[in-house]
Amino acid sequence: EGVNEAIYIATTDMSEVIYINSSYEEIWGRSVNELYEAPMSFIEGIHPDDRDEYLQKMEEMRHGMQNDTPQDTYEFQYRVVQPDGEIRWVDATGYPVWNVDNEVHRIAGVIRDVTERKQREQTLDTFRETTRQLVETESEIRASDIAVEAGTDVLDFQFASVHLHDKSSGVLE
Repeated sequence: EGVNEAIYIATTDMSEVIYINSSYEEIWGRSVNELYEAPMSFIEGIHPDDRDEYLQKMEEMRHGMQNDTPQDTYEFQYRVVQPDGEIRWVDATGYPVWNVDNEVHRIAGVIRDVTERKQREQTLDTFRETTRQLVETESEIRASDIAVEAGTDVLDFQFASVHLHDKSSGVLE
């Protein structure tokens, strides 16, 4: 209960959640009781653009586990849309749990909120693209527009401006 990751144990067909810690509530913005009552309800929180890929991977995982041919780990990355609209990025890893008869009978998993890391990556990608555009442009005006867009979009400045030096007057304009 003292970790930031959501940790769970479920049946291999995901029809029952045996355990989920309270970090689930922070990541999904939904109660653990809701998940215990409806084990597949978490899927409603997966971003619509990520849901089909997730369901496909989940089906592959279930098939492998139910046929005793599981992988050592199953890794997923997707976005969670909380009820208030906030979007969280998560990395999820599932592990098969074997019983004494050498059969897979549970799945255990860890779900990490990686939102801050994804935001940093996206910011760096935008900086790289902005730098590329600045290097390729030949117009001071277009370069100024690119810089202002980066300031307001990437750095979240309320205002941004560029002043160009007029060589003839010696003034910034």
